[in-house]
Amino acid sequence: MTTELESVASAFKQWRLKNKRGCIPSYLKQKILQLTEHHSHEQLANTLGMSSSTLRRWRQSQQEQLTPQPAQFVPLQSGALSTTAGVDEGPAAIHLSMTLSNNLILELKGLSLSQVIALIKSFSAGSLL
Repeated sequence: MTTELESVASAFKQWRLKNKRGCIPSYLKQKILQLTEHHSHEQLANTLGMSSSTLRRWRQSQQEQLTPQPAQFVPLQSGALSTTAGVDEGPAAIHLSMTLSNNLILELKGLSLSQVIALIKSFSAGSLL
C-alpha cells in the first residue's frame, strides 16, 4: 500500500469514527478520486471499507462534470431586435462575439447597426435572458 493511500485511508478512518453516517466531505472524496488513477476500485474499496460501485459512481460523476456540455441554442424573444428609428441601416455586416463569465461564447453574424443597438439595450435592461 502506498503512503498516499495509507494517508487517505487514515483520514477516511478518522472521519468515519466521528461520522457513522452522512455525506463524505468533498475534500476527502477528491483525495479518494485522485487515488482511482493509480489504484483499482476494488483495492480502494477494500482498503477504505466502502463499496466499489460507489467509487465507480463518483468517478463517472466527476468525468461528466469535466466533460464540456454542448452549446445550446437560446432563441431571442420576439421583437427583441426591433430597429431603432433614425439609425442608418447600411448593409447587415456586423459580427458580434462575446465571451461570458461562464466561458459561454455568444456569436452573432450579419447584424445591422440598429439590431446591435437594440441588442445592447435589451442586455442593459435585462430583458433578453
